[in-house]
Amino acid sequence: MLLHIGGLHPARDEIVAELFVDNVKHFLKGLPLRALVDCARGY
Repeated sequence: MLLHIGGLHPARDEIVAELFVDNVKHFLKGLPLRALVDCARGY
């Protein structure tokens, strides 16, 4: 799932926390992280 949270959103903190936890799990398993910044694409 790709997502962008710009500005205020009622569920922003929950969404960001879920993404963080998921990325920690991926990191520990050696899997690719989600929602990475791609500087070559400009975002």
